[in-house]
Amino acid sequence: MGNCRNLYVFFFRSTIFRYVVPLPKLADDHIRIIYIKLNPEYPDPKYFVHEHLQVQFIHLLTLIAENDLSYRIHYICDCDGLKLEHGVKTNLMVLKKYQIVLEKVFSNRVASLYMVNFSAFLDNFFNTVVKPLFHKKIRERLQTHSGTEILFKVFGKERMPRDIGGEEKSLEELNYMLHQQYELHKDRFLELEKLTVDESLRPAKLQNDEILGYYGNFRKIDVD
Repeated sequence: MGNCRNLYVFFFRSTIFRYVVPLPKLADDHIRIIYIKLNPEYPDPKYFVHEHLQVQFIHLLTLIAENDLSYRIHYICDCDGLKLEHGVKTNLMVLKKYQIVLEKVFSNRVASLYMVNFSAFLDNFFNTVVKPLFHKKIRERLQTHSGTEILFKVFGKERMPRDIGGEEKSLEELNYMLHQQYELHKDRFLELEKLTVDESLRPAKLQNDEILGYYGNFRKIDVD
């Protein structure tokens, strides 16, 4: 249990480096909005660990799955403060695996993905390296904008955080409120940290046999 508790404390402390918070008010279509942004007090890329960001997502989606009625999500990624060094530290394999977890485990439907304060220098890296990893439906729901005005038009100023001129609480305040929720569900997360895979229960690989047959999926091919 000690190691699990240390992992939880480590996660808890690491969330100050970046905000991954659900906004209190649902959108007009009754869908939850998640706002993602680097904490401006920690702009140095050394504080950015892509794997830790994915853990934040998993913890948040666990809370949403257990406590929220909304199963679709509008994602807002505020790129203010992002540098090319942040992109270089992105683990593409982890990103791909996260998509699988998102789709297969949580069954979350991405209603939309807005990338705001999107700088020109990010364009080439994002479009050539990151975007192709996204599922086709996600790519169709993705929008990039150089500013944040689009958020007021789509979601309304009353739903947006004070950081960008909205009327909602600041991201720092919302992050603190989220920390309180994590603390309330601490036992749940500590239990999840203890879960491991029992490899002894994994089925053995099937062996092909000339008499018993060959395993796999086969298609009938018509040859002229």
